[in-house]
Amino acid sequence: MGIIKALGLSFTGSEGGKALDVVMDTDVAGDITTGDLALNKLKVDLGPASITGKGSVKGLLTDKPAVEGFELTGRNLDPAALADYYPPLRKQLNGMIAGPIGLDVRGSGTQDAQAIDVNVDLTPVRLRVPAQLTKDAGGAMKLSARVSGAAATGGALRFDAKADLGGIDLRPGLLVDKAPGQRMDLSAAGTYAPGKGSGMKVDIPKLTANVLEDTMTGSAAFALAGTGKKQTTTFSADLKSQKLDADALMMSEEEVQARGGPPPEEPPSDDPTRFNGYRGDIRFAVGTLRYMEMTMTQVTGVVKMTDDLITVEKFSTGVYGGRIVADGTTMRLGPLPEQRPFEAKVKVEGVAVEQALTQFTPQKAVTGKFNGNVDVKGVGYTPDQLKQTLLGGINGDLLDGELLGKDLVAAVSEPLAKALPIAAKGLKNEQVTKLGGDLPFSVQIKDGVAQLSKPLTWARPEAELSFDGGIRLDGSLDLTGSVALTPSTVKTLTLGKVTPPAAIPVGLKLTGPAWKPEVTSLDVKPAVTQIAKLAASSLAGNLIGGERGQQVQGIIEGGEDKLRAEAEARRKELEAKAAEEKARLEAEAKKRAEDEAKKRLRGLFGK
Repeated sequence: MGIIKALGLSFTGSEGGKALDVVMDTDVAGDITTGDLALNKLKVDLGPASITGKGSVKGLLTDKPAVEGFELTGRNLDPAALADYYPPLRKQLNGMIAGPIGLDVRGSGTQDAQAIDVNVDLTPVRLRVPAQLTKDAGGAMKLSARVSGAAATGGALRFDAKADLGGIDLRPGLLVDKAPGQRMDLSAAGTYAPGKGSGMKVDIPKLTANVLEDTMTGSAAFALAGTGKKQTTTFSADLKSQKLDADALMMSEEEVQARGGPPPEEPPSDDPTRFNGYRGDIRFAVGTLRYMEMTMTQVTGVVKMTDDLITVEKFSTGVYGGRIVADGTTMRLGPLPEQRPFEAKVKVEGVAVEQALTQFTPQKAVTGKFNGNVDVKGVGYTPDQLKQTLLGGINGDLLDGELLGKDLVAAVSEPLAKALPIAAKGLKNEQVTKLGGDLPFSVQIKDGVAQLSKPLTWARPEAELSFDGGIRLDGSLDLTGSVALTPSTVKTLTLGKVTPPAAIPVGLKLTGPAWKPEVTSLDVKPAVTQIAKLAASSLAGNLIGGERGQQVQGIIEGGEDKLRAEAEARRKELEAKAAEEKARLEAEAKKRAEDEAKKRLRGLFGK
C-alpha cells in the first residue's frame, strides 16, 4: 500500500521523445490464511493517461478461487499523445488514430465460469484508415461486449456484443455509401467454442444490422477444423429484411470515379484448389430489394458452396411486373475470372420486356410480357468472352408485343405505292409494329448470335409477317423476311383500284440495333408487277365488259391459280434467301472463332 513514482523514464529506441513520468497509487489488503485479496484502490498515471481500478479475489489458496467487483477504467488513452514519449509509435500509427480512448472493464467469476464486460468509447477519437474509413473527433463510435464462460479452462464462451458506428465514414473504402451521422449499429449474440489445434466454432443465433434506413436480422455460424490440405471451413447464414435498398447503400460508379476511382486490383490467385474444403450455405428473404435501379419483391434464395462450386438451389423474385426463378444456376470460382464456367437456368413469368431490356439497351426496343425459359452456359463474364463462349437457348412466348421505332407494314407500303404505275398512297406510319397477341419464339445462342430456331410468323389485319435469321449479342438485328400485304391492304393502297385474290409478299431485311431497327434490301418489283397486272386486268375487264371482258382478265392475270402460284414461289424464294443468310451468319461466326483460336495459339507459341 502506498505511492510508487518513476520519473523521467526513457526507453531504448525512443531517442528524441519526452521523458515519461509513471506514478502508481495502490491500497491493497489481504488475508494470507484464506487467500483473500482486496484491491481497494489502483491508480496508475502514465504521462497524460491514467488507469484506475479496484476489486477483490477470494479463496486464492483454495481449489475454487473467485473474483468479485473487478473494475478497470482507462482515461485519456491517446496513442498519438503517447507517441510523444516513444517516437517509433508515431511511425507505426501513421496518423491513423488520435484522441483519448475511454475504456471500462468489469469482471467477476470463479475458475469454472467467468464473466467480463468491456466498454470502449472512441467518440473523442479521430480515425484515418487508408482506403477503408475515416472518423472525426466527436463522431459517435462505441463498442460494448459481455463475455462469459470457462475461459480459464479453455471451455466455451458466450458473448453479446453491440457497436454504434454512426460517426464513421465508410466512403473512403469506395464500396459502402455511408457518411458520418448516418445510422449504423450492429449487434450479435452467440457462443465461441475452441476446437482441436487451431480449430474453432462460432454460432451467432442473434444477429442484427441497422444500416441507413434498412434493418437486417438473422443468424450465422462459422467453423474451422483440420490443418493443411485437410483444413475445412464451414459456414451458414440465414438473413431476413423487410426492405433493403442496395442502391442507396452501395456507392455508384460515378461516386467512385469522383473520389479518384478504385485502386489497382491485385491479380487474383491462379490456384484452382484455393477453395477446397469450403462448405456452406446462405439463405435470404427480402420483402423489397432495390438493386441496380430494379425494384424486386419477395426475394428468396438458398445459395450453397462446395469447394469452388457455387449452386443456386433456390432463387425467386418478383421483378418488372412478373416473376423470375433461377433454381439450378451454377458457377465455379476456382479458375481465374475470365475462365470461370457458369450455367444459368432461369424461368420467366409475365416479365415486362421493355423494362427488362433497359438494363442492356440505351432505349426501349420491344414491349410486351414474356413467359419462357433461359438455359445458357458459358465461360467468362466480359461481352467479348461471352460472344465466343455463350451457348444455349431462349424459348417462350411474347404476349401483346410491339416492336418500337419501326412500322414494318408502313415501311413496305410507302415505297411500294411510289413504285406503282397507278395512283396509290402508302399507309399511315404508326412508328410501331404490333407483334400479335401471342408470338412464340425460340433461339439458339452460338458464336455470338441468337439464331431463330424457326421463322417468326404472325398476322395482322394489314399483313402477314415472317422473319428468319438472328440477333447478335450486341443487340444488332440480322433478319430476313417478308411482309405479305392482305387483299384489303392492297385495295386501300391502290385507292380501291386493285383487290388481289391473295396476299402479295414483299421481301426485306431488318438490320441495325434492336432499339433503332432499319429496313434494308427492300424488293418491291415482284409486288409491283403483280399489282400492275391486276390493275390492267381490272381496267380491261371493265372496258370490254361481259364474258369477253372476263376472258381478257384471265389472259392478263394468267389465272387466279397462277397468281397464287407466283405468291407461293415468292414466299419460297424469300425462305431460301433467309436460309442462305442463316448459313452465312453461321459460317462467319465459325470463321471468327477459328481466327480467334489461331490468334491464341500464336500468342502461346510466339508465332
